[in-house]
Amino acid sequence: RDEEGQLRAAVTHGAMQKRMLEEGKPLPKDFAGAAVFHAGPVALKNEDGSWRLNVIGPTTSIRMEPYADVVGRMGVRAVIGKGGMDADTLRACGQYGYVYLQAAPGCAAKLAQGIERINDVTWFELGMPEAVWDLQANEFGPLVVGMDTHGQSIYKNLKEAALHKIDEAYPA
Repeated sequence: RDEEGQLRAAVTHGAMQKRMLEEGKPLPKDFAGAAVFHAGPVALKNEDGSWRLNVIGPTTSIRMEPYADVVGRMGVRAVIGKGGMDADTLRACGQYGYVYLQAAPGCAAKLAQGIERINDVTWFELGMPEAVWDLQANEFGPLVVGMDTHGQSIYKNLKEAALHKIDEAYPA
C-alpha cells in the first residue's frame, strides 16, 4: 500500500519478467512496494485516452517461477496469481520479503471491481495481456496467502500431505 493506503499493482502475463531478464530491459516504472499480479486484463480505451477495466483474471503463476529473484529485486511486497509457485519462489519470498497470494480463479469480474483506476499502460506493443498495467486498488480480492516470508507454503504442505496419504494407501 502507498502513503494513501492504496494498493498498487503491476499486472503482467509474463513478458515483463522475460523482457527484463532475457533482454536486459529496465522496468518502465518503479514498482517497489507494489504487488505483481499474474493476470490477463480485458480493458477498453475511453475517448479521452484513459482505460476502463472490464475484467481481470489471474493466470497460472508457475510459468513465472524462473523470475522469482527478478521480482524480488524489484522490491515488490506481494505476487498475486493462481495455482501456486515452487521452491525458488518460496526461497525468494524469504530472501526479499514478499508473499505469494492466491487469487480465486473464476472471479475476474469481482477482482475488477476492486480496481479503482488504471494509472498507466506500458509495453502495449506486446499486446493487451502481456503489457505492463499499473493499477490502483483499494479493496482487492478474495486472496489467500499461499506462501509467506517464513518458508510456509500451502502448496508444499498439500503436496507433502497428499504424498503421505499415497504412501499410507499403497505401502512399498
